[in-house]
Amino acid sequence: MEPVTYTMDLQHFAGVNEAHLVLRSDAQTEREGPQEDNKQTYSPRAPGRSLIDNPPGITTGFENKPIR
Repeated sequence: MEPVTYTMDLQHFAGVNEAHLVLRSDAQTEREGPQEDNKQTYSPRAPGRSLIDNPPGITTGFENKPIR
């Protein structure tokens, strides 16, 4: 695996009242491939909240199951 150094930033989104973790590298990496501005964004999820954003009204049956 190739070594890479990231800069880290927390970006706040007022509309959803969340802070997302943003990691940026100086150049594209083989592992992550082409990304806009060489960045990866990670958003928080509250315990019990689905890891997938389903459209309103769609239920999967896994919404309130714990992640193991």
